Amino acid sequence: MKDKSLYNSVLFAALLLAVVWAVLVFSLGNEKLFLSINENLTPALGQPARLFSLLGESWAMGLALLLSIRLPFRRTLLIGITWLMGALHSWLFKLWLCKGWPRPF
Repeated sequence: MKDKSLYNSVLFAALLLAVVWAVLVFSLGNEKLFLSINENLTPALGQPARLFSLLGESWAMGLALLLSIRLPFRRTLLIGITWLMGALHSWLFKLWLCKGWPRPF
C-alpha cells in the first residue's frame, strides 16, 4: 500500500508541474518565457545543467543499457522503452512547444 501512495504523490506532483508549465506557456508565450527563465539563471547553474542534459544522449543511454545486462530481461526492456519514450517526448516537445524559440536553447 505504501508504494501506491508514493505513486499517487509522484503522479500528482507531475500533473501539477505540467499544469503550472502550461499556464506559464500560454500566458507568457514561448519567447518571453524563454527569455525570463534564462535572464534569471546565474552562470553557475549553466555547467550543471549542461552536464545533466547530456544524460539523455544516446551514448549515456547505451551505457545504461549495457550496465543493465545483468538485470532481468524485463527490467532491461523497461529501461530501453523508457529511453525511447523520453526521446520521443523530447522530440515532440521541441517540435511543438519550442517552435520559434531562439537557438540554441
